[in-house]
Amino acid sequence: MSSGETCEDSAWDGLNMLIFRIRGGRRNLGLVILTLFLGSIMYLDVYQKKSELSHTSVKKRQLVFSSNLKSRLPWEKDDECSQYKISHLVPKSSPACALASYPGSGNTWLRYLIEGATGVFTGSRYKDLQIQMYGLWGEIRDWQDGTTIVQKTHDSHPNHVKNDFEGRGILILRNPYDAVLSDHNFLFGGHMGVGPASSYDRKDWESFVTIETSAWLGMAVNWTRSSEPDKLLVVHYEEVKTDLESQMRKILQFLGVEVDQKRLSCLSKHRNGFFHRKFNEKPEKLPFSAPLRNQMDHLIENLNTFLIRRGYTPLPLALYNFYRKSDQEIIADLKSENLEIRKKKNEAQENTDLDDINPNIGTKMVVDNYFRWLSEDHSERGLKSSDDIKTFLMRKVYGGIKKYSNQNTITGLSERAEKILSYAVEMWPSIQKPFQKDPISEVVETKSGNMASIQNMADEIQSL
Repeated sequence: MSSGETCEDSAWDGLNMLIFRIRGGRRNLGLVILTLFLGSIMYLDVYQKKSELSHTSVKKRQLVFSSNLKSRLPWEKDDECSQYKISHLVPKSSPACALASYPGSGNTWLRYLIEGATGVFTGSRYKDLQIQMYGLWGEIRDWQDGTTIVQKTHDSHPNHVKNDFEGRGILILRNPYDAVLSDHNFLFGGHMGVGPASSYDRKDWESFVTIETSAWLGMAVNWTRSSEPDKLLVVHYEEVKTDLESQMRKILQFLGVEVDQKRLSCLSKHRNGFFHRKFNEKPEKLPFSAPLRNQMDHLIENLNTFLIRRGYTPLPLALYNFYRKSDQEIIADLKSENLEIRKKKNEAQENTDLDDINPNIGTKMVVDNYFRWLSEDHSERGLKSSDDIKTFLMRKVYGGIKKYSNQNTITGLSERAEKILSYAVEMWPSIQKPFQKDPISEVVETKSGNMASIQNMADEIQSL
């Protein structure tokens, strides 16, 4: 193959040569058909390699780990995996790279997996103290400081994609049926709780589903339109669940991180992470009516066509719950899932990875950072907002504690506060419930303006 010749050109040249030889010799119809068949296989193979070229050609990067920032051992109680650790990178040593998803698509779980596979903490545009407590120690850092390998975002505005990340990122797509139900669970029960099945009977349930489906679609379309396949890796949640090691290899390849097979084996062994819902049986009732499912199925199919046309991997429709299934099939699937859940309960499989984590360490990092910030001089700033006033008052409280206590260091003060804060953060979902507005009502009231139907959304994708 010459320097200016592509793999695709070479494949076609090979096919043409075979046909030319046949024409010069015996005109055997069976041989012609065989030649065309073999040539088509060659072409498809080249096409597949061409579509993967942008990710396979990523150069291996040299990760520069910080010796000043904290590291943690994710599996230190496992003798076979205790040597592996997760660390921060040296500040400003890594460009921003999004880990983008619609809420409920497994972003926190993927962060756990990426940290385990790469040995580098992940960051976030949000500051979730519960996530920080349980080991994702890049959570409270500035997401643009270059110490984390990817950064969580649920934003899909084109300016955010292009300006903040320059189109670089990993987009997690999950079956919208499951993603909406997962987000419903989070809105009512936090990271590990569940939402009530009675929601499915509400008059505003389909409005809620429509709004959330629109947000899911926005993530998929805006990220894939505002970036290109050589900058954006689309990862499907269902494929990670069914073939973890293969999918993690793709992610490592995209990030330019060398694969450590032993490390991947340890990750596979501890694959569940620390945030997954307890073994609660699912309600054996339909969350989505047949007419609503028909619209959502149409939308899923049109999005799949759009992704393929843009050069991204297709949706794994065969792995999608609810998709193109009858009411009876869905109920049968729910009964089967509940049977598996009961088996797991009987086997008493607990989340040992969560038990191994000391939340006080992550909390202490929060308190240390906050106290350090309070001790800094911000006198040049005026009291321009309610947040400035709160900060001013907190600084006064901090100064009083420091003055009248025997603790003269930030560390000494934070040691007294960390256990209280750990407990408060853990209890917060229960504490706020009596004061919290109904989540579904809030979504419908605040986001239903100019809401298009799912059918209209499906039709619009075809025009993109």
